[in-house]
Amino acid sequence: MDDLRPFDLLGPLPGPGVTVLEASAGTGKTFTIAALAVRFVASGAPLDRVLIVTFTRLATSELRDRVRHRLVTAAEALRAITEGEPVPPGDELVAFLATGTPEEVSCRRDRLHSAVANFDAATIATTHGFCQQVLQGLGVLGDAPQEATVLEDPSDLVTEVVDDRYTRHVLELGSVPFDRRQALAIGRCAVANPQAPIEPRHAEPSTPSGLRRRLAKTTRDELERRKRAGGLLTYDDLVTRLHDTLTDDKRGAAACARLRERYQVALVDEFQDTDPVQWGILARAFGDGQATLVLIGDPKQAIYGFRGADVYAYLDAARRADHQATLSTNFRSDADYLAAVEALLGQARLGHNGIPFRAVEATADHRTPGLQGAPDGAPLRFRVLDRSSPAVRKVAGGAAAVGPARQLVAADVAGDIAALLRSGALVRPVPARDAATEVRAGDVAVLVERLRDPGGRPLGPPAGRPGATVVAERGGRGRADTVHRVDRRRCRHRRRGRLGRRAHPPARMGGPAAAARGGVPARGHHREREPAPTHARLGRRRAGADRPAPCGRAAARRVRVRPARAVGPAHLAAPPDQRP
Repeated sequence: MDDLRPFDLLGPLPGPGVTVLEASAGTGKTFTIAALAVRFVASGAPLDRVLIVTFTRLATSELRDRVRHRLVTAAEALRAITEGEPVPPGDELVAFLATGTPEEVSCRRDRLHSAVANFDAATIATTHGFCQQVLQGLGVLGDAPQEATVLEDPSDLVTEVVDDRYTRHVLELGSVPFDRRQALAIGRCAVANPQAPIEPRHAEPSTPSGLRRRLAKTTRDELERRKRAGGLLTYDDLVTRLHDTLTDDKRGAAACARLRERYQVALVDEFQDTDPVQWGILARAFGDGQATLVLIGDPKQAIYGFRGADVYAYLDAARRADHQATLSTNFRSDADYLAAVEALLGQARLGHNGIPFRAVEATADHRTPGLQGAPDGAPLRFRVLDRSSPAVRKVAGGAAAVGPARQLVAADVAGDIAALLRSGALVRPVPARDAATEVRAGDVAVLVERLRDPGGRPLGPPAGRPGATVVAERGGRGRADTVHRVDRRRCRHRRRGRLGRRAHPPARMGGPAAAARGGVPARGHHREREPAPTHARLGRRRAGADRPAPCGRAAARRVRVRPARAVGPAHLAAPPDQRP
């Protein structure tokens, strides 16, 4: 859906069914979640029947603090208003809650005070924490022992199981067409993708492919047996077992009914990080119209494979949603910068036809540029190192050598920042309560792929000294004041983009160089590709933040175990550190 209505936080509350709120960076996803929690509580939903889910422990802690603070400030404001004080200026939510008869306002105040007093009963958790609580609460309906131990890192147990299975294979057969290292890769891949079928499923048992498939399957089965015998669960187990419980023909309906009795409202933050199994849990439990499910996320963040998300889980939720809206105000960026980004991406489809770029508006505080007096006042610039420059070292064929080119780019970044720091440019605070201050190194951020330069030396300011912030961002390129890149079309060594599975890369925007002051609309990428199974690579690890990589992306994958060289039992007789 290209045209979404802006979401009105003070309008009618989302009703029963699925509501998807599409939110770009800086549009207040966490603020909206906290405000919705306050509104639902004030309207009569007990806090212990409001479920709030996000996807990292750090985000959960922040969200818990934000929700509690919003409840406290709203409750205290309504208490003061009912005692005759005026409505405090600048807080639209409190002003909205203060409308109505004195009895209605007093009722809202009492509900909010009760929520603050009983805040420990609130369920604000990560996806895995929520799944663990539900499995324990379901009792005999859940597929988990009541005193189960959650393994944060099951790698040692997996290695033990693979070693045992590999040894048995060697003892039974005399030799197998893979060594221990390859056996570990096979076993780890099989258990890291527990929902994926193992291919080739029709391989003859005595063939190399059949032996590898047997190892993968027996590793899965034995690991599951040992976990159940020892009362152990992994984070992936929490999700898959709850999903299996809710979709079970015999237990599923009762388990879903129990969940809806427990929670009448479910608010999900950062929904773009959801995978198909996690989305299946939410849809099964709260998506049938008997409860209210609100999903807030940015699908543009789900197209990158390194995030571990699945863009099609978000798109499926959007297709099934009863209501859709967008958060249309950016509280973080200047108006000129937002206009420049819109000029570049305004017609683009980002990775999928169902993910169009959506323009957002700046707040009144950001109508004036926050950086004033810079050597170049453009809000967004691209600086391109062209191979025709005499400073660029060439390789065979006339292409630019990547290593030296990156050094030139780094030198240009440093020079551009130095010019900015010498310029006397001013940084205006937002909101503008204080006077503007001269730009300092601490006001500058540089996004890089790795925190080391091409020579292997660490990047960043010396410890304990103020300076520019250097942030490593896997798979991403960012903007401080200037965006630099090498003209990759002309470099011999090209790196593949890290878009998520089955997602198209965005179209190349603009020409080889563009100063986006008003800009030319970019050409969009309008092709849409239907989901199709892919093959997981052995030993691949998904990146996570401060949480385990979410499970379930493998639901539409197949694990293929590949040929390897033969190895005999003699290798097992060697000390562990000398085994291949």
